[in-house]
Amino acid sequence: LKGYIKKPQYLLFGHALADLIVRFANEGAIKQAIELASLALEVMPDPEAEGKTDDEWVWLHPVTRWRDHDYEELIKKITPPLAAAAPDKTVSMYANLLEDAVRYNERKVKTLEEAKDEDTIQDISLIWRPVIEEEHENSSEPRHKLIDAFIGSLQALIATDKISDEKKAKQLNGILGMKLETIKRCVEYVLRDKELTGDLKAIHDTLYAEFNKIIEQPAVRFSV
Repeated sequence: LKGYIKKPQYLLFGHALADLIVRFANEGAIKQAIELASLALEVMPDPEAEGKTDDEWVWLHPVTRWRDHDYEELIKKITPPLAAAAPDKTVSMYANLLEDAVRYNERKVKTLEEAKDEDTIQDISLIWRPVIEEEHENSSEPRHKLIDAFIGSLQALIATDKISDEKKAKQLNGILGMKLETIKRCVEYVLRDKELTGDLKAIHDTLYAEFNKIIEQPAVRFSV
């Protein structure tokens, strides 16, 4: 199956794959479901990136294995059952996919090593996603669909009573260790207006202190 995913060439294969991932999730084969989903939703660098100028204002176009509509439909179908069965693993999967999508869109996103003395790695998401919970008008891009799925899986993680608040906070701190602005804004939004205590409250207090100005007065929406 992984071989077929890497080179999808059969009509409706994506639909059949989504059905299989859902079945794996529903029947407890979480490891296999996450492996197939991660590969199916993989975001890859712009194949023409090397031929483009290094100017920071040149937009790159990462690619996936599917057309935008098919990619969106795959995410919509598999995310709810994955998040219901294993919200922690689903959150981690989407965080990694989203990080790739954001980095492959922008040349100037720093690595963790480059930003070791900084609290946040800027990714100009205030321009391309000024309100993190609202879809941008150019929302067919993979990064926008991954933000929606990441937020949905985070909401499932916070809502579940099968995982302790201590473990939730530990996982969120691990994800926030990516330092990526988009990731941090998603976590802040999901924790916003929740009745939080302990480490979860501390996480949100820190994030809100960083982003409260743009939450209360979002940047002007740009059309690129």
